[in-house]
Amino acid sequence: MAFGYCSNVSNVIIGNSVKNIGAGAFRSCVSLTNVTIGNSVTIISGAALQGCTSLTGVTIPDGVASIGPSTFGGCVSLAEITIPSSVTSIGVLAFGGCSSLSAITVDSSNSVYSSLDGVLFNKSQTTLIRCPETKVGMYTVPAGVTAIFAQAFSACSSLTNIILGASVASVGSQAFDSCTSLTSFTIPNSVTNIGNLAFYLCGNLTGAFFQGNAPSVGGNVFYNANSATIYYLPGTLGWSSTFAGRPTALWYLPNPLILTGPNFGIQTGTFGFRVSWATNVPVVVEACDALASPVWVPLATNALAPAGWFQFSDSEWMNYPTRLYRVRSL
Repeated sequence: MAFGYCSNVSNVIIGNSVKNIGAGAFRSCVSLTNVTIGNSVTIISGAALQGCTSLTGVTIPDGVASIGPSTFGGCVSLAEITIPSSVTSIGVLAFGGCSSLSAITVDSSNSVYSSLDGVLFNKSQTTLIRCPETKVGMYTVPAGVTAIFAQAFSACSSLTNIILGASVASVGSQAFDSCTSLTSFTIPNSVTNIGNLAFYLCGNLTGAFFQGNAPSVGGNVFYNANSATIYYLPGTLGWSSTFAGRPTALWYLPNPLILTGPNFGIQTGTFGFRVSWATNVPVVVEACDALASPVWVPLATNALAPAGWFQFSDSEWMNYPTRLYRVRSL
């Protein structure tokens, strides 16, 4: 806080002898438009430039290893930023509240972080760390991402749809908080954990659609998302009349679906899976031996029970070198 709240400071030059910019050093210097950081700086501590609302650009020199939490938080005029190859640690919400930030770019030789289309990832792009708040419309999480970091999409208020890939297993705390333009959200069956307040303040969210079994959840996942209904597929497990404090309802798809999960695959002496669709609607399970010239043979016809699903078993599956299945309405 050495120069915190110095509201008339407009320009800062940090000499080459300085190694550490302390916590909150220039916090809320609201007239600050330009910062020159010396080449010897290795640490930019948490909230060092937080609330510098006039800051339009800053160059982080190669040599900086650590950018603390909320370092540039609330820098609403900051349009873009480049992470040099030397950075190995970026704190939570380092760029939170940067409502004009269009891209976070990472030097390609950085060993810890990377970027794609202006979005910040870890090097292997298995964890999505931060999406700029200026993203508009629909954003599709790249294939291979397994984790959404805490507050990764926080305050991305212009995103109307975020598509999670089938590899995503965990969603961090407050991952989508204040995404006020989201009206519906689909959670793939790969997700097993959702962190605290993940959909906090998503006030226009009316439906969260779960493709698999109920995941474990933290506290207040849908806090202040008061219009949300939780939809789940018939035959999936772990659901009750409410989930994470919100009411639940069955989700009926336009076509029958083979569910993956604990009841899918090789069982004792058989191969089986659950078929999900709608209550008391007949469904045919068919099999063939090759897709090149398929001859589909019906194996079972079932009217889905009141629960909207049934368990299919094939005791003959080992008699075929290849066995392919499909389901269809009658």
